[in-house]
Amino acid sequence: IEKVLPAFLTASRWFGGKAKTIRSTKFADVLRENSGDGPMVLGLIEVTYDEGGVDTYTLPMTAVFGKEADRMTHDHPQAIIVALTVIHLQKELPGILYDALWNDACAYSLLTSMGRGTQFQGSTGSLAGSATDLFDEAAICAYAASSSVLKGEQSNTSVKFDDCLIMKMYRRVEPGMNPELEVGRALTERRFPHSPSLV
Repeated sequence: IEKVLPAFLTASRWFGGKAKTIRSTKFADVLRENSGDGPMVLGLIEVTYDEGGVDTYTLPMTAVFGKEADRMTHDHPQAIIVALTVIHLQKELPGILYDALWNDACAYSLLTSMGRGTQFQGSTGSLAGSATDLFDEAAICAYAASSSVLKGEQSNTSVKFDDCLIMKMYRRVEPGMNPELEVGRALTERRFPHSPSLV
């Protein structure tokens, strides 16, 4: 998979290193839900450039096979990471590995993981979901809504749950508090009416 990551990244709208030359890509870690039965894994991709510097990107991944793989390939080709074949019960199952945000079940699973404080475990650390006090009320509406990936964003990817809420996946991650999260929390605590509440 690591061999195809440079092509996938440079074709992705949210990849910020297009002006540089990728020297190498590797998974710094792959995290999965502690229960082990979640619909996806979350890859942390370390990208090294010829010009110097290293970035870390997030990529939730899931797989699909058969007719569903054909549908995904037709409807959302930009989400496909790589074609794959799995051997199950001595039969070959052709399918694809793709960006899990384009899968409704995975989008809802990520949303749920925030509300429940779900732990994702990797080889070098863990990731814990968290939410504000507004989550439960917003989630009731969101779980009854349809999800769709917003197409206009560049550096991140947002999933809209009708008019209930928007879940943003920050693609490039860095150490420390994200300023958008920090500002959103402060404005929500002050009930600022001209900005969406942080859920």
